[in-house]
Amino acid sequence: MKLKSILSLLGSAVISYVLFYFITSEFIYRVYSGSSELIVPLMIALLIVQTAIIFMIIRLITDKTVDRPCVIILGIAYAFAMAVLLFGRPVIDYQAQPAISGLNRQYMIQILLNLICFIPVGYLFRKQSRNRMIVMSILLILCVEILQWITHRGVFDVMDIIAGTLGIGTGYALTHYISFRIHK
Repeated sequence: MKLKSILSLLGSAVISYVLFYFITSEFIYRVYSGSSELIVPLMIALLIVQTAIIFMIIRLITDKTVDRPCVIILGIAYAFAMAVLLFGRPVIDYQAQPAISGLNRQYMIQILLNLICFIPVGYLFRKQSRNRMIVMSILLILCVEILQWITHRGVFDVMDIIAGTLGIGTGYALTHYISFRIHK
């Protein structure tokens, strides 16, 4: 490993830890409504995701390239964090929320988080046409909502479908706007 990569990784770890300690962990503790047994694995996964993202940003700025192992680690940690966020909740009583349920602050934060959390999925659809990406996005988010409804681990919410689809579309657009290559 080159000295530049080692320094980038160390810098990423330090920046990530500081951001995580002061911002990310506080934010998650305020908005996470899932099982308390899953909070530690979720926090570890989010710290890894955050560090990998910062490392990738540093590499993109300095070299216009991203290392494949970093992408793989990021993908695995992201998938784990999303699984915990989407299905790591305790069983809930109510099942469906067909329309906007009041525009309170907590609900708006949940909508924004749904949008943000699904942005990376847009990268997976980068080789699809725009119309196909929209259909696949709606089907994917619809499957997640149906699984949450069936398992009683979430609420079938129309706004979640809209926000998730917009998040994937945003990631898709960003992928086409920002060009970089993955270094093997």
